[in-house]
Amino acid sequence: MRCNFEWLKQWVPITMDPKALGDSLTMAGLEVEAIEAVSRKLSGIITARVGSVESHPDADKLSLCQVDMGDGKLRRVVCGAPNVSPNMITAYAPSGACIADTKIGLKTIRGCKSDGMLCSATELGMAEDAEGIIEFDREAPLGLSLIDYLGLDDIVYDLDLTPNRADCLSILGVAREIAAIHHTQVKLPEKTIISVSEDYRVAAKVSQPDACPRYLIRAIRGISQTAQIPLVMRERLRRCGIRAIHPVVDILNYVMLEVGQPMHAFDSNCLQGALDVRWSQPKEKLAVLGGDLVQFDKKTLLIADDKGPVAIAGIIGGEQSSVSAKTTDIVLESAFFSPHVISGLARHYALQTESSHRFERGVDPKLQRQAIEYASKLIIDTLGGEPGPITEILNQSQLPENSPITLQLSTVQQYLGITLDADFVESTLTHLGCQLQAHQQMWLCTPPSYRFDLAIEEDLIEEVGRLYGYDQVPAQLDGGIKDSLSRRPADDHTDISGMNNHRRYLRYWSDYLSTNGYFEVITYSFISDKQLKLFVANPSITRLTLSNPVSTEMSVMRPSLWPGLLQVLQYNLNRQQDRICIFEQGYKFLSKADNIEQIDVLAGLAYGARLPEQWGVKRRLYDFYDVKGDIENLLQPLYQSLSFHPAEHLGLHPGKCAEIFIGAECIGYLGELSPSLVKEYKLPAPPILFELETACLNKIDVPHYQAISIYPSVRRDLAFVVPVQIDAASISRCIAELKLNYLIDSVIFDVYTEDTNADSKGVGIGLVFQDLYTTLDKHTIDRLVENIIVVMNKKFGAQLRV
Repeated sequence: MRCNFEWLKQWVPITMDPKALGDSLTMAGLEVEAIEAVSRKLSGIITARVGSVESHPDADKLSLCQVDMGDGKLRRVVCGAPNVSPNMITAYAPSGACIADTKIGLKTIRGCKSDGMLCSATELGMAEDAEGIIEFDREAPLGLSLIDYLGLDDIVYDLDLTPNRADCLSILGVAREIAAIHHTQVKLPEKTIISVSEDYRVAAKVSQPDACPRYLIRAIRGISQTAQIPLVMRERLRRCGIRAIHPVVDILNYVMLEVGQPMHAFDSNCLQGALDVRWSQPKEKLAVLGGDLVQFDKKTLLIADDKGPVAIAGIIGGEQSSVSAKTTDIVLESAFFSPHVISGLARHYALQTESSHRFERGVDPKLQRQAIEYASKLIIDTLGGEPGPITEILNQSQLPENSPITLQLSTVQQYLGITLDADFVESTLTHLGCQLQAHQQMWLCTPPSYRFDLAIEEDLIEEVGRLYGYDQVPAQLDGGIKDSLSRRPADDHTDISGMNNHRRYLRYWSDYLSTNGYFEVITYSFISDKQLKLFVANPSITRLTLSNPVSTEMSVMRPSLWPGLLQVLQYNLNRQQDRICIFEQGYKFLSKADNIEQIDVLAGLAYGARLPEQWGVKRRLYDFYDVKGDIENLLQPLYQSLSFHPAEHLGLHPGKCAEIFIGAECIGYLGELSPSLVKEYKLPAPPILFELETACLNKIDVPHYQAISIYPSVRRDLAFVVPVQIDAASISRCIAELKLNYLIDSVIFDVYTEDTNADSKGVGIGLVFQDLYTTLDKHTIDRLVENIIVVMNKKFGAQLRV
């Protein structure tokens, strides 16, 4: 959304400078991406009238012009513009004027002296291209500074609005926001009433009242074919990024930018019969503005006459019924279309317009009559014509209504973690346009009709917080944060610092991976339907489709973080990065038994060379065991119950995939990307992927201090012959479960198959014993070792190798 400073000042009193205003908008959540000047740096440019125009004696495409600045003195200027003509008023840069950093002087062009130059909009920095010099109204005063005449000392804000703030897609909406931030009042426009002729009433009907609860049309006959809209309106359109097309269209665009209501105008002589708002029929087509032919292949809301479609509701009009230079009679349309009906259609037909951008986010359902009256007045004042009465079709039950929301002061303070005065909360909500009913320390708050995003108590708390200023909230670990931590379950292991054990180990994971060559990334929570099918065997079980996706590539909630990591991998490979290790901590989303599960996970990807290029070590790619080692280090506090079991996963290599277990609970997967997906993503080599559910961290106890023994440790090495199917992790886990006194560590230092038959293998185990208070004697250690030998024999059939 682009809006300019001077236009905003007409709606709301502004005492601060433009940059300070931009900063306040950004801090309140309306991010100002850029602040731009409306023209180049100018000085000395004035309005002037062109007198006589003669051909240049030595150049066919140049003219000799006599220019009057209003002081009665004529100056000769050489001009090459094709549109220069006698008596036109234009922008004149006499000798001594400056455009940007260029000073205009007296020059000789093809043998003729030129005192300055006549300027185009491009040269003044007011447009990217121009077919000739700029032309002003014939009534424009002469000798007036162009900066004063056009207000060129203005600046333009480029706002990056979030999808929920459709109310700010207009000058009025941004002005309301400024008034709320600075606790002032918006200057609301006066209601316009114009005299009408009953002879010009237009017939219409709405066949789909649920899709179009409010529909208004009005005829205006006899408009001028030659009149133009005022320069100030053209300038405001230009500064907001909309080019002038036709006076009627320009006025409707002007009203849309100013108050936020998109409208459409039909050439009434091109309509046949009554207008109808209805669904599309099979095989119907419409040639839209610009000439593209659209065939409706899905349920689409149309505006149609007796002959067929004349517009796609809320998106774009048809070419045949559009206004043109020959139009004298028009029909204005102002409507409220349900957002869910418009949503997605513009992207489906590749017809994104300013209207669809607003309708699919929601416009004020009470704005339509005010907007059509305002547009009618501007058209009649500018282009003339006789208006007919407004035909309105209203289905009140289908119009959205904001329900009252209960808000408690204690809840506001609890969520924000600060103490706020009740008067401030009440004043803030009032300036936002809410209607309040106060009951001691709580309010019954009804949001205004243009705020679709205010539905629950937390929405109102967010409004209070952002208008109070998040930068004003003290950075301290008390109040709301500390209270919320204290309300966690007892098994969440909150320690004295206020950081629970789960969060402590999440930070450890992040620190460990970051210091071992991984880079943290943040990817979108949405993926495409195609990506879902690549990673989920039965997508219908976990499909969570968005009702209003940003695009088809972001239409499904992710059941895994891997698709996002693979996109990051592709992005970096395309930029010649061949060694990529990344991780992300976030949520995946699953749908089971009509419930949506939001699961916190840590996922990672390793690709390319294990070590940076060097002379001392040969190049080797990341493999399964490299990442397995990283996971073992991450889960070191749970190492005794950690195990890896061969598994299958749709996205992973069938022979290089493992489930990760803590005890008997599966917490994630590790493996090499499947060959089919390596081909699908066009990767030179397969990456290694892992994903862990962070809930396992709740099983980790808060670390406690333990003294270091001053007495020597003793190591005993045992060599067992065990069945070949017994894995080393099972042996380590078995020894750990014995929980023997004095056994402080066990390690499998060797696995060998030589000197054994095909059904068995040798395993070497190192056992370390130590006491905290004394030196262990030989008999105690022998008894412990014998216990281990007996258990190994009973559980695995292990025989001690002699």
